[in-house]
Amino acid sequence: MQSLKEESKVSVLIPVYNYEKYVAKCLESVINQTYKNLEIVAVDDGSTDRSGEILDEYAQNDMRLKVIHKENGGIGSALKVAIENATGEYVAFLDSDDFMDLNAYEKLVDIAIKSNADIVMYGVRMIALDGHIRSEDDFEPAEFCSNDEVMEDFVCHNTVTPLSRKFIKRFLLDDLKMMEYSVGIDETISIQVMARCSKLVRIKECYYNAVGEPAKDSVSRRAIDGRNAKTIIKLNQEIIQFCKDNGVKYVNDYIIRYLNILSGQYLAVYMLTNNDDERNIVYEFRIWWSQVKNSRELRRRSKKERLRLLVFSISPKIYATVGGVKFERN
Repeated sequence: MQSLKEESKVSVLIPVYNYEKYVAKCLESVINQTYKNLEIVAVDDGSTDRSGEILDEYAQNDMRLKVIHKENGGIGSALKVAIENATGEYVAFLDSDDFMDLNAYEKLVDIAIKSNADIVMYGVRMIALDGHIRSEDDFEPAEFCSNDEVMEDFVCHNTVTPLSRKFIKRFLLDDLKMMEYSVGIDETISIQVMARCSKLVRIKECYYNAVGEPAKDSVSRRAIDGRNAKTIIKLNQEIIQFCKDNGVKYVNDYIIRYLNILSGQYLAVYMLTNNDDERNIVYEFRIWWSQVKNSRELRRRSKKERLRLLVFSISPKIYATVGGVKFERN
């Protein structure tokens, strides 16, 4: 008879687009897991290299691998398809250029069952192209035993949001909204699953290995460098509306989180000398700043954060030319 742990199927979702150099290692890190009750859903988002062929070759040798080919629609649409096809009790996300420790899902299932957690969050290693570990980004171990505690930590403390660091019960991913976005998809999905989560456990261990390639033109890199400012504005407006519509307690705190995102986007756009996006960001910032500048939520933030946002509200250009880099690094 199987134990409860062994009966718990894990769906590993892998969106793939033009990563023929890396996808084999990614797949092998899942196929060779010590935990065998896996369903691997790989969505080929219209790759123009050999990524799709490599997926099909691996699927011929492992019945647990389900490959779905679709026209290119961006990471949001690929994840939507992957989630719709996931049938496991737990779901994990993996980028097709990264890889997992071989005992990762065995450990995560064990932790999730023993703690009765809806979400387990874990650390990541940053791996250089030559294979050496550049750094580790881990968590202080913690448990959040109510939805109020989960949301307070996520929204008020700007907790990291990548899906690749979350091991999630499948039911939290039902009926997701705003899946048409590519930029900001981690934030989009994370706010929705956190709003439904009753217990979250953070662990120190690093099970995820993120491979760094400076030349990669990834979605996340484009979000940082300012080329998607308009999309980020529209997305966060929808997230704020989602919070209001669903009775999320920390709406003002999320607005403050968004103001920090906008100030960071301004720095990126400022370096691109895109005047239209600069004006859009400043206009958007001032709308939301007016709603929270006198709020108790802002008063609870650190002096450094309050000062950073105040300087930006007075003069974005001074913030960018004098204080921005200093604020962002400290």
